Amino acid sequence: MSSAALGIHPLVDALADRIRLCWQDLPDLQPLEVDPQLEAISGSLDGEDLFIRNELRRSRGLRKLHLETARLGVRGRHRGGPWRGVRRHRGSLPRGCRPAGGGDRSA
Repeated sequence: MSSAALGIHPLVDALADRIRLCWQDLPDLQPLEVDPQLEAISGSLDGEDLFIRNELRRSRGLRKLHLETARLGVRGRHRGGPWRGVRRHRGSLPRGCRPAGGGDRSA
């Protein structure tokens, strides 16, 4: 099921796609096994629907890259929701993945 179909905010979906694209430049990128029960998690939190998707990779020099996207609340709600962000390794960013404005903010 696509992120859009799950009600993931388009900005979060675009950021996740950009991170996946940047990961492709890392040396020896490989998927890490994820317990199927942890790859896609559905439930509720404080009475609201919760969906979490976890993606794990590794590459030479990086033990684990973890991308987590989540939706909490009504499907399609994009404003004011408690969006969970994206996790990534805190090392330097691959070429082409610098934040807008130039500086490396990864530290």
